[in-house]
Amino acid sequence: MKKRRLSLTHLNWQRWIVIFVLAIASISTTVSILLTGILPNKFIIVLGTTMISIFSLAAYAWIRPPKSRVLRRVGIGLTVLYLIGCIAILHYAQTTNKLITQSASPERAHRISYYVIGHKNHSVTLSPTVSLTIGTLTSDRAQTEALSTARAHAIFTPQPYRNLTEISLALTDQSVQTILLNDATYQLLKESKAKITEPFVVLKTFEIETPKAVSKITDTTQPFTVFVSGIDTYGSINAVARSDVNIIAVINPRSHRVLLINTPRDYYVQLHGTDGLPDKLTHAGIYGTDMSVATLKDLYRVEIDRSIRINFSSLVSLVDRLGGITVYSDYAFKGFQAGDNHLNGEQTLMFSRERYSFAEGDRMRGKNQQKVITAIIEKLISPRTLISYPQIVSTLEGSYQTNFSRYEITSFFNRQLDTMKPWAITSISVNGQGSMAPTYSMGSQPLYVMIPDELSLAEARQTIAETLKP
Repeated sequence: MKKRRLSLTHLNWQRWIVIFVLAIASISTTVSILLTGILPNKFIIVLGTTMISIFSLAAYAWIRPPKSRVLRRVGIGLTVLYLIGCIAILHYAQTTNKLITQSASPERAHRISYYVIGHKNHSVTLSPTVSLTIGTLTSDRAQTEALSTARAHAIFTPQPYRNLTEISLALTDQSVQTILLNDATYQLLKESKAKITEPFVVLKTFEIETPKAVSKITDTTQPFTVFVSGIDTYGSINAVARSDVNIIAVINPRSHRVLLINTPRDYYVQLHGTDGLPDKLTHAGIYGTDMSVATLKDLYRVEIDRSIRINFSSLVSLVDRLGGITVYSDYAFKGFQAGDNHLNGEQTLMFSRERYSFAEGDRMRGKNQQKVITAIIEKLISPRTLISYPQIVSTLEGSYQTNFSRYEITSFFNRQLDTMKPWAITSISVNGQGSMAPTYSMGSQPLYVMIPDELSLAEARQTIAETLKP
């Protein structure tokens, strides 16, 4: 008997629609996976082979339906499972790709709120035709752009001042009619000089954006350092604020070692590019992440060309999405027991911020923050985390800032998935002696600071150098 050639007439249109849907699902899933760039070739080969095999079986079941009812049901079930699998993989891939793209986007900038501030006892009205003097801070790297924006509301003649004490006194004694401060510096001024700032009034509020620098494409197999900054705010991660967490992560992909170095927030350091008085490290954050990074570069004599920045809201959301983390505490304090503690987001924040319960104060807080970071890393790389991966990625979206390039992010994940080698994480903290001293930001007003211990600094520098060795 002569066999008939297979043609469109042998398949009804419903079957062709199913085959077309299977083909579209396969192509879309494959493209999305390749676009992420994080899967090693061996993973792609295995996944591709599996998809081709299942697709071929499912398509053949529709092209030549088996006579057995059971086999036909198997073919339908295989088709449904294949489509569900494609949708799941597609969702994972697209979510990951979106996160990586947004993380490495140079368009995500720091948004800084600025205030034109006057005095209640002085009659000042803003108008595009009115000429006014305005005090500015020489340490504010964004003041040129801020002043340019402010000039839409008046004809301002700038008068530079070195610190917040000088600029606040200038407004009080009418040396200037207004002053220009970003939100972080104004909040610091109000906290430190409540009586002086009581008659101050905000005449105008506006925002500027400073572009985010993206690191250059590099060899991700080489050791590198990352500045991890935790700012003392809730809400938008774009805000400029004091940096309460100042940790340098030294990462060596070759030896799979991670070294976390904590620098206390009150460390008395010379802010990069300034002369005269040193300042508390936390104050560097009010001049931007770049100032914190540059200052720590000077302190540890090491290159730091990458950074990650989170705030209170970021930490709480991430830990909750992870289902909590387990952190070991050396001491019992304020609802936390000595030993292992399983913490949710808010508890993690409380654990990370507490310092008054310890004799070591801020140094102990820094050690606890390192424990939290270690616990988060360990939870993120655990197999169970993969179950809630899309939700975790969704939580991370928009909740942090980094200057990693897309190439660096994808290459790092690709290499880690390829080797599946565990990481050894160690932590150290530099020490110092508490004291009262004037600061660069506040001038002659004494503030609590920590005078660096040069021996612990030297040991930290040596440990960093050893960890960075290829």
